[in-house]
Amino acid sequence: MAFAKKWSWDSLLNGGLGGSEGSYTFQTGIGWHFAKHWSASLYGKLAAVEYENGRPGDSDWYLYDVDEFGVGLSVLVTW
Repeated sequence: MAFAKKWSWDSLLNGGLGGSEGSYTFQTGIGWHFAKHWSASLYGKLAAVEYENGRPGDSDWYLYDVDEFGVGLSVLVTW
């Protein structure tokens, strides 16, 4: 969503289901189009994943359960 000539608020939500309990990612940030072919974004990101393979006691049992948060800076070149 643009809120000024060169500034925008950008968000995304991504979810998934399948062989797991599910996963989701939420990201939101401020974008700045600072030159004709250049833009940058400062963002915060939250990701949660829960995946289990097999059952406890099986030789191939694997459990991955994580919640992550971070901030980042991205730069994009378009032509």
